[in-house]
Amino acid sequence: MKKEQYLRSNRVVFITMMIIMVYLTVTFIMAVLTGTKTVQVYIQIAASILSIIADIVVYTRMKDTRTGALIM
Repeated sequence: MKKEQYLRSNRVVFITMMIIMVYLTVTFIMAVLTGTKTVQVYIQIAASILSIIADIVVYTRMKDTRTGALIM
């Protein structure tokens, strides 16, 4: 694939990943706010926030490469 093709496909993957990860994070936060305060929920919140950060870093640094497509 060419650089422009990786850029387009990685953009679509990035947007999709952000929608999914933000939904999961909001869902877990709502679970905590409604009374489910367990260690597992807090671990899931932390993992989803770290995943969002990792996706942003990978996308901004490698959005037009094959490696970036594989990591995302």
